[in-house]
Amino acid sequence: MKILIVDDEDDARELLKHHLSKLDRVELLGEAKDGKEAITMIPKLQPDLVILDIEMPEFNGIEVLKRLKNVPYIIFVTAFNEYAIQAFEVHAVDYLLKPFTEERLFDAIYKAEKQVLADVLNKSLYLDLLNSLLNHSEASYIHRLSVKSNHKTHFIDVSTIVMIEAADQYVSIQTASDKHLARLSMDYLEKALDPALFIRTHRSYIIGINAVRSVEQYEPKNLLIHLEGGFKAKLSQSRKILFERKLKLG
Repeated sequence: MKILIVDDEDDARELLKHHLSKLDRVELLGEAKDGKEAITMIPKLQPDLVILDIEMPEFNGIEVLKRLKNVPYIIFVTAFNEYAIQAFEVHAVDYLLKPFTEERLFDAIYKAEKQVLADVLNKSLYLDLLNSLLNHSEASYIHRLSVKSNHKTHFIDVSTIVMIEAADQYVSIQTASDKHLARLSMDYLEKALDPALFIRTHRSYIIGINAVRSVEQYEPKNLLIHLEGGFKAKLSQSRKILFERKLKLG
């Protein structure tokens, strides 16, 4: 992870550089001595993470961010705790009060690394799903599923499927009138079903697009989809953008 240090105190920058030198998984791109330098250096160097002092002459850390078009991940460092609310309003990864320990700094950097990785994976997932929509032909998708139950084989027309839910080693296939258990994987079904008719909204749910009736927030970062027949499915944050595009929401 590429890091830029911004602090008007020489000793503070030297201490940060000393701590960062112990981490082989980070690269120090440079250091800015004030907010004005930071406003120039951040767009030029494009760091993944900026360790940013708040109290600085001319432009403080909050003002620096307000002058950037693309804001990187931020860890604020300051001797004053009255900026904490403002820091988290601009979605800072962490907020360190001086003097802080090396262990506390490393915890903040680890938190930033996890956030960077999560965002990269989510972007990759979105692009993969979008490519799947663009590249698959209608002929490659299944139109019927065969499910064995009680020595019988049931054939399900996929157009009748409202929802598919992961159930241990099986999946539960819910139509408007019946439920069937099948020994199939969610990954297989996601690829086999026509994305014009179905969308995977969560690692445990695939839903029929035409069965969607409403969407509500049920956790800070998760949504609940209400489906035809009173069924419900989760919508994870990582799949929200594609879901909104498919249903033309927002």
